[in-house]
Amino acid sequence: MNEVVPSFTQEIAGFCTKHSDRRNSELHTGELAFGSLGTSEWLSRFYQACEILLASMNKELSDLVSDPPAAKAMISSLEDAAAKAVAQDIKAHAQVWANKDEGERESAALQATASATRQAGHRATCPACGCPALVQGSPAGAVATDVRDDEVVQRQTMLPSSFACIACGLRILGLSRLSACGLGDAFTATSKYSAAEFFDLYTEDDLEEARGASQVDEDFNEH
Repeated sequence: MNEVVPSFTQEIAGFCTKHSDRRNSELHTGELAFGSLGTSEWLSRFYQACEILLASMNKELSDLVSDPPAAKAMISSLEDAAAKAVAQDIKAHAQVWANKDEGERESAALQATASATRQAGHRATCPACGCPALVQGSPAGAVATDVRDDEVVQRQTMLPSSFACIACGLRILGLSRLSACGLGDAFTATSKYSAAEFFDLYTEDDLEEARGASQVDEDFNEH
């Protein structure tokens, strides 16, 4: 879905799947799936999903709900809650980091620098300890392919979905929480291939290897 609507993240898709399961359970089995749930546990997320899907059709919340200001306020509360929760996590990890001795911090920082390679994810600075860390994401939109000489470069826009710092142990999941602490910007994943790799062509080395194998397998004993 997020290939068509990039803002429809895995986080929101996961909520929609769970929400649909609850609805189907209540409709087809008679189970009171929503009976034990307060609206705070699902209604804000529901409005958020609706707003994104409506926007993809050039429509607004007012086209669906009778009280759009109230729905907007509930959507905004998600951002406030995410910001508060992630701020607490960052503060806690920052305190633990500050309590480590200098030797421990230096060793952890070196490990973080070595592991936070661009090949493993999008490199970012940890908001708790300041060490290099990695953001992982999910593809959004089409892949852009550029062919130059004998090299093929593919670029894919990624929406952040998780953050991990091995130095202080801070982990943040979900685009809303990542956005709340400045780690929610989309980034680009770039992959480079030789023309032979991308188009699955035989290289000169492949041909030489095939010739060598052919010579070894030849049988001169036939009459």
